[in-house]
Amino acid sequence: MPPGFLKSARNPRARAGKYDRTQASEARGSRMRRARGSRHRAGRPASAVLAAAALVAALTACDPHSVAVRTYDGPAEDGIATPAPSDAPAGQFDPGVAWVDDGERIALTIPGSSSCPYVPTDISVPDPSIIEIEVVRTGGDACTADLGLRTHEIPTPRGVAKGAPVRVEVVGIGDFVLPPIGPSVTG
Repeated sequence: MPPGFLKSARNPRARAGKYDRTQASEARGSRMRRARGSRHRAGRPASAVLAAAALVAALTACDPHSVAVRTYDGPAEDGIATPAPSDAPAGQFDPGVAWVDDGERIALTIPGSSSCPYVPTDISVPDPSIIEIEVVRTGGDACTADLGLRTHEIPTPRGVAKGAPVRVEVVGIGDFVLPPIGPSVTG
């Protein structure tokens, strides 16, 4: 029996009966990498789930509290809206405000990305004929490039003179004027 015969029987990749240590160590390393790789791959889905859960928790924790009592996609439903400017092109996504439910609520319609909508976070009445609404864009830095309308219905604050035109200042969006709808002041 030749001297390298037993060694070549143990190592099927050995050439011409000679034991090639380089090939044997490569074969061992490749088997170990496959074993390690499969073990690591099994752990990746669990870590990906944990990372996704942490991301969702972080994003929802950062979302500000909305002062709206109702939110829906599209323009205001059943409201007395401010008239659109006569020079506005058809189909344009413009923000707007409207009285809803005989002035019990104000509908604030804001265009934007569905994944990063604006949310009304504060409403105040510095004067009976002025309403200030603060809004914050939610959703983080990565937003989808879709454009849609989202409407928020906010309770009309006390002290608003609904019998006269009311200027609504939406911080960062624009100013609007609501038409008078009754002789009373909300109280």
